[in-house]
Amino acid sequence: MSLKKKIFMIRKLCANFRRGASFYQISNNCDSSELGEYYFIFDEAIVKSGKVQSLITESDENGIPLNRPYIDVKSDDLFYYPITIGQMGLSVFQTYLNTNRKEDL
Repeated sequence: MSLKKKIFMIRKLCANFRRGASFYQISNNCDSSELGEYYFIFDEAIVKSGKVQSLITESDENGIPLNRPYIDVKSDDLFYYPITIGQMGLSVFQTYLNTNRKEDL
C-alpha cells in the first residue's frame, strides 16, 4: 500500500472517531407500513456539510453532489458517486417530511 493511501486511511479513521458512534439517527417509524422516514435519518444540513460523505466537495448546477476522488482513482476530477447522491436525496426527502413544504418536495 502506498504512503498516500496509508495517510488517506489514517485521516478517514480519525474523522470517524471524531464523529462518534451515534452519528446516524435511527427512525422510530421503521415498523410502519406507510412510506415515511428511511431507517437512518439523513439530516439535509449535515449531508450538505460533508460530515456524512466527507468526499463531497461541491454540487453541480442542479444541486447534485460531486465528490473528490477516492484512494485508487488517479484523476483529480470531481465525479458523481451514487451513494452520495442517494444520501442527499434521502436527506431532502427527510426535510420534506419535517416541513411538508411544496418547495422541499
